[in-house]
Amino acid sequence: ADGSPDLIIGSTRIVGSGGIIAQDVRWTSGEIGTVVTAVNTLSIEGSSPRILDTDSELVNQGTAVWQDGDILGDASSLITNTGSFEVQASGRAITDGTFDNQGTLIGNAASTTQLPLLVNSGTVQVLQGTLIFDNFVQVAPTAVLSLEGGNVASDLGFDIQDGLGHALLRGSGIEVIWLSGRQSTATTQRGTELRVAEIL
Repeated sequence: ADGSPDLIIGSTRIVGSGGIIAQDVRWTSGEIGTVVTAVNTLSIEGSSPRILDTDSELVNQGTAVWQDGDILGDASSLITNTGSFEVQASGRAITDGTFDNQGTLIGNAASTTQLPLLVNSGTVQVLQGTLIFDNFVQVAPTAVLSLEGGNVASDLGFDIQDGLGHALLRGSGIEVIWLSGRQSTATTQRGTELRVAEIL
């Protein structure tokens, strides 16, 4: 289908070889077994868990809010954000898969939220709570991690692959702790920004 005005995903399985494009998507439960694209708004709500199946993808091009409920992913499932994706779901998780952030990922949950592998070429902005990623990979020189009252953690560490050997971190009281690998050859502090060179 193409250009449907609204899509509500409840206690059912959404499939389709050509994918589904809708202006506004509301996901309360059920299963996505294809590519679903939300053009304007995406609302992930309700405490029931939902499933993003094998080789399936959820695409947000506009404004998304994840309010509640776990998202049970698969190793091959993908969430792609090219707009704004706000995480409000405290104590919830997206299990497995990859979160491809090309837009702005906003952490605004009261406590801790678990996310899968993050591939960040946009901005991660954490206002409150803690976003815990399976792995955090930054892949563009313009990508930003901005801590504005919240925290981030990664089970497998932070991998900066921007092609320039730089990481841009924003926040107050930034401290870089080296657990392994080579330490930075240069750091530049400007206001609340810290640019760290040669993270390997």
